[in-house]
Amino acid sequence: MFQHAAGRLTPDEADYVPAIERHKVYRTARIHLAIYAVTIGLAVGFRTWLPVVLIGGPRLYGALLLYFYSFTQHAGMGENVLDYRLNTRTVKMCRLNRFLYWNMNYHVEHHMFPLVPYHNLPKLMANMRRSGNGRSADPGSQRFDDWLEEVLIRAEPAARDDALIAWAKAPAAREAHPREEHFLPLHVVVGAAGNDPGRRALKDVVMGAVESAFRFG
Repeated sequence: MFQHAAGRLTPDEADYVPAIERHKVYRTARIHLAIYAVTIGLAVGFRTWLPVVLIGGPRLYGALLLYFYSFTQHAGMGENVLDYRLNTRTVKMCRLNRFLYWNMNYHVEHHMFPLVPYHNLPKLMANMRRSGNGRSADPGSQRFDDWLEEVLIRAEPAARDDALIAWAKAPAAREAHPREEHFLPLHVVVGAAGNDPGRRALKDVVMGAVESAFRFG
C-alpha cells in the first residue's frame, strides 16, 4: 500500500495493470492510507481503541478467520484440478460463522454456480442433494411451472393478463422466483404477443428446478 501510495508498482503489477489505469491504484492506496491515518489520530486523540476496532481491525481479525475457513475447504484437496468437486469441499458451520462468511462454506456450490447469490447457496445445496441425478423436480418449482403452463397455454388472454399481474400469488411463486427481475421479462413478451396463445418450447429440470420456455405467435 505504501509503495502504491508513492506511485510505484512491482514489476509483476506493472505487467498487467494498464498505464492508463495505474493512477486509480495510486489514488486508492492514498485514500486508504488517509483513512488509516485519521483512524489512528482519532484513537490517540480520544484515547480509545474503538476507531481501530471499527476501521482497520476487521481486516486483521476478519482475515484471520478467512485462513481457517479456507483451510477447511481446500486442505488435502487436488491442486491444479479444474473439477471443483475435487479441488474444494463444502463444510458445515454454525449460524454465526455462516453469517460472518456469507454462506461461502457451501464452497463447491459457490464455485460450480458462481452467479447464485450467497443467500440461496443453502437452498442450492438442498436441491442438488434432493435431485440426485438432477432429473427430479423440486415440488414447489413444479407447482409453479404447472400454474405457469395453465396461464400461458390454456387461459383466455384477459384471464392470462390478470394472472400474470398477480403472479406473486401463484403456488410457490416466491419459492420459484424470490426476486421478480428474472420473471418480469415474460410480462414484456406476453404484452407483445397480444391475444396469441402460448406454446411450450422447452421444459427441463436442472438441479431440482424446473426450467421452461414458451413461445407465442
